[in-house]
Amino acid sequence: MSERLVGAGMALAADVEAAGFEERLLEIWDSLVADSGLRWRLTERASELCDGHGAERLADAVLRL
Repeated sequence: MSERLVGAGMALAADVEAAGFEERLLEIWDSLVADSGLRWRLTERASELCDGHGAERLADAVLRL
């Protein structure tokens, strides 16, 4: 799942099972802290792909059961 989010430009990810996980996680953290443009691009892309109404749709579906 994380690969799809990364591929869509919505997230950065580190594979917890991969060698060098800790270093990659720190790289990601440092990038996010240092690069407001990156944070903005991730936010913009996520906003384009997610409408923010998923919880509401889920609640409606559960109530219809």
